[in-house]
Amino acid sequence: MLTEDGQHRGQTSIVARGEFSDALRAYAAQVEAKGAAIVLQTLATQRGLSGEFGIVAPPWKQTSEPFRMTTTWDAQQSLDWVQTGWRAPAGFSPIVAYPDVFFGPLDRNKRIYPAACRAGRVVQSVDVTLPVGIVPDRLPAAIEANAPDFAYRQEWSGAGNHVRVLTQIRSSCRNRAISPEQIEAVRAAFRGIEQRINPLLRFNRTNAGRQETRVLVAAAPGEKVEQ
Repeated sequence: MLTEDGQHRGQTSIVARGEFSDALRAYAAQVEAKGAAIVLQTLATQRGLSGEFGIVAPPWKQTSEPFRMTTTWDAQQSLDWVQTGWRAPAGFSPIVAYPDVFFGPLDRNKRIYPAACRAGRVVQSVDVTLPVGIVPDRLPAAIEANAPDFAYRQEWSGAGNHVRVLTQIRSSCRNRAISPEQIEAVRAAFRGIEQRINPLLRFNRTNAGRQETRVLVAAAPGEKVEQ
């Protein structure tokens, strides 16, 4: 939600399966053990958020899938959307759409040793509905990066006062480790488009609106994920 004075109010819904559901359960266990205020504040600091936060999640010992978690935030800082613009947030989630969820950190230097990997996909959708009369100046063209065992795509769409930023990452590595040559191909492909990811969007004017982020993750490539 973008309030009339430019403040952020948002919601992130995470749906996870397989190994990713285990990651969410571990996060839910931290919330239960340490308290939501402490754990969410740490995540908010990592995501560059400030304000008031909330979380809704089943008990971490629940074994059914998918595992679902919803976080909310009410940020106190205001933003001049016309002068400053807007960049899609990563999502108030312990899992975000970035290649390191499959391959670990992609170092700047050429990799000379094998790297751990896992198969799966991440789909992140950031949806913003602005008031009537508020539209972006223009939306960027879609960007893609591809390598053996790796695919990345980010695209923008809009209709009227609605804007969506959709990011999809897929890993199809069959083993738990990949060779230096394979991880280097992934690194080179992603670094080739990294500077074009999530650019600043400009708007003609601003008012109230609504923002929602969904992160959908599946543990195996080809598994159907609801949009």
